This record gives sequence, structure tokens and C-alpha cells, in this order.
Amino acid sequence: MMVGVMNKKTLLLSALVLAAFIVLIRLGNWQVRRLAWKTALIEKIHQRLKQPPVSLENIAKRFAAGENLDYVPVRLRGRFLHEYERHLYHQNEKGRPGWYIYTLFQTGREVDHSKRLVIVNRGFVPVELKKAETRLEGLIRGEIEVVGLIRSPQKKKYLTDPPNNPGKNEYFWPSFKDMVGHVDMLASRQTGFQLLPLFVDLRSPAPPGGWPRPGVTRVNLSNNHLGYLITWYGLALALLAVYGFFLYGQWKKPAEQQSARDEQ
Repeated sequence: MMVGVMNKKTLLLSALVLAAFIVLIRLGNWQVRRLAWKTALIEKIHQRLKQPPVSLENIAKRFAAGENLDYVPVRLRGRFLHEYERHLYHQNEKGRPGWYIYTLFQTGREVDHSKRLVIVNRGFVPVELKKAETRLEGLIRGEIEVVGLIRSPQKKKYLTDPPNNPGKNEYFWPSFKDMVGHVDMLASRQTGFQLLPLFVDLRSPAPPGGWPRPGVTRVNLSNNHLGYLITWYGLALALLAVYGFFLYGQWKKPAEQQSARDEQ
């Protein structure tokens, strides 16, 4: 009777161990796929960064075709509309709080219908330089050629992130809808203007006075999936090893008891 009870318990425990082992293996397999995806993504980004900048018309056509354009270098010629400046909160690489300065950029010629609007992240300023009047030297006027990287709008990452506050011109995550509501009205009033739902991170040139400071794009994407997959597979192997020792103990125990009885 006791043997039967032990067998039932062992079978149930074995089923649970098998289920846990399968889950751990699947988690490891998922990390293998994630590792391959992240490695390919990082390689793709670095390849894009080496490419010569393309025109905004090229970007518009590829965007219309559904292509992901993150980190594609682009060259723009036009002028900044500083009256449509927007501020996105950020801490720089040294942990210094400040703001990214997003400014509407108008491209194309006035005599045709090639005019476009795009939002350019001109770069970082410390808290004390948030207001445009504190950095008048950097408010470039007239036509200029700039080079930057295409960036896609992002979704809110964390539930704890503060909500964007368009009324105060304070944003805490780059929501295209929140940041360009005013631009839609402008575009509707100006025949021929087309607003691209993309951001451009400015790389060059640096403005007079040095603020905002361009070149803020971070491309050092974390890739911890190798460590994760080793962890999941290691746990699966450890589970098998522990359960193997348990089964060995269960098998050896009756034999030792029988040997003790024979000696008596």
C-alpha cells in the first residue's frame, strides 16, 4: 500500500517537474529568438548610420511604402519655425536634468507643392535654458541645411511616467499626437504643406552659442538576451539534476532497507 502511495506521489511530482522543465526550455528558446532579433537589429542600425544621408522626399516615399526608417540619415534644407518649439524632459548621459528642444522645420520651395513639415529634435539644453529667450543666439533664422537621423514616435514606456502637459509645453515621452496638435492646424491653413509623422534627431550643424546641443541619439541598445537564455537553460538543467538526485534517493532507499532486513 505504501509503495502505491509513493508511486502516485512520484508520478505527480514527475508531471510537475516535466511541466516546469518545458516552461523553462520554452523561455530559453524565446530568448534565443530575441537574441537573434536584437543582434540583427543592432547590426542594421550600425549599417544605417554608415549610409550617406538621403532626401526628405526619399524618406516620404519609403514611409508611404511602410518601411521602418529608424536611424536612417536624412538631409533637410529649409528653415526652423521657432514659434512652434516644444520641450521634452530628459536627463543627459551625466544625469543632468534638462530638455530636448523639438522644433518645427519647413522644407521645400514656396513656388511649388513640395513643401513639407517635420519635427526636429535640435538637442539638449539644461533646465535654466529651457526658454527660447535665454538662448537667442541659437535660434537660427533663414534657410539652412541640416543632417539628422529619423526616429519613430514612441509609446509611453512606464505607467509611472508623468502625463504630457501640452498646456505648459512640457512633455515626458515623445508622443507625436501630443506634440504636434498645433502643427495640424498650421498644415491645414497652409496649402501644400504635408506633415510627416516622424521625428528627426539633429546631428549637425551645432548652433551658434552651442545650445541646443545636437547629437543626442543613443544607439547603444542593450542586449542581455544571451544572459537570459543561459539563465533559463541553466535552471532547466538544474531542475533535472535535482530531480534526478531525488529519484536516485527514492530508488536507493528501499534497497538499503531491504539490505538492513537481510542482515538482521
